[in-house]
Amino acid sequence: KHDNTVHLICASQSYLFINCRPFYSPREFASFILAAVYISPDADVREAQRTLADCIQQVERTYPDALVIVLGDFNQSNLRYELPRYKQFIKCPTRAENTLDHCYTTVKDAYRAIPRAALGLSDHVMVHLIPTYRQKLKQTKPSVSTTKRWTSEAVEELRTCLDTTDWDMFKGATHDLDEYTDTVTSYIHFCEERILPTRTRVSYSNDKPWFTPRLRQIRKEKEAALKSGDRDCYREAKYQFSKELRRAKSVYSEKLQQQFTANDSASVWRGLRQITDYRPQASKGQDDKALCQSLSLHYARFDTSSAMPNTSPPPSAVHQSVKLIKFADDTTLIGLISNGDETAYRRDVARLVSWCGHNNLQLNAQKTVEMIVDFRKVTAPLPPLALMDSPITIADSFRFLGTTITRDQPSAPSSRRPSKGCSSYGS
Repeated sequence: KHDNTVHLICASQSYLFINCRPFYSPREFASFILAAVYISPDADVREAQRTLADCIQQVERTYPDALVIVLGDFNQSNLRYELPRYKQFIKCPTRAENTLDHCYTTVKDAYRAIPRAALGLSDHVMVHLIPTYRQKLKQTKPSVSTTKRWTSEAVEELRTCLDTTDWDMFKGATHDLDEYTDTVTSYIHFCEERILPTRTRVSYSNDKPWFTPRLRQIRKEKEAALKSGDRDCYREAKYQFSKELRRAKSVYSEKLQQQFTANDSASVWRGLRQITDYRPQASKGQDDKALCQSLSLHYARFDTSSAMPNTSPPPSAVHQSVKLIKFADDTTLIGLISNGDETAYRRDVARLVSWCGHNNLQLNAQKTVEMIVDFRKVTAPLPPLALMDSPITIADSFRFLGTTITRDQPSAPSSRRPSKGCSSYGS
């Protein structure tokens, strides 16, 4: 079906634009505009390219949903100098060793050009353009979304189910708050999935935003009338489909206008993404070594005084034999015991407990362990370490920042490593 044609004939160049709508075409294109071009060899190349680009842009503004295909004899001209969005698909020579005939469109990988024999006495070979474009419907898989329907009957049934539940059973099954919360939440989700009805919707990549479920139903009725062979029924279904289509587009247009006038920036940007088919790229992390180093110094500080800013440490607290390592919510205190003197080590443990208490932090004694590495020839048991009147478990190994440290690993003549994860939590 040909809608209209536009002619432009000059002394050195001529253009012909034809707007056509094939019966079978991809849904993402409303119509196809074929532009036949001839540019004379003695024409002003820049002026010819500029004139052709102006005509193409005017056609694009007039038919925004159409696909423009430009083809013809360009001689020395190249449309990409004026319209970089357009791709050229004819790479083979079309006259002797020169490629004078071009084919442009904005769709990537739309055609594959194959040269054929010249027609009659023509000095240009024929070019067979084989379509290689894949529809949006075939490029991406449809997305399936499932939503829950909160009907009044379902809500009443869910309320009855929750009212008759023995909640004390969950409370008495565990003493861990996190486990109790997860159990109750999982039970509520199980009741919702069992009682609430669901509705599954399949969305395709080429669906139009104004294509409503009502319009989809009328289209199915139209297809059924066409297959039945009843011309009167098909004519009536076609009229109803066209009427509903105009109404759906009008409603969607009014919705967009309201979004622009209501100062709702989020809705406006969503609408612009749908109109322009914009797909934002996923953000990638910055490859900045200085930034990584500053973050590492901030979250893994090795200074005792910076880890406990509200406490004035005595001179023995900054002894070289004791190190306090803080990483996220894990704290590790390393002490080097020489000649059996644990004064500095135990003093820093007491200061850590005191600092946490003054800063509304609570040490988890159950997750705190102590590992003793002793390479003396004659070993003797060391006094046990207590944390808030709770004895600390002695461990043979523990994981520290992704590395497993064992008692057999030589690190010092004699050292104590308490609190693998002397974890502090805000109270």
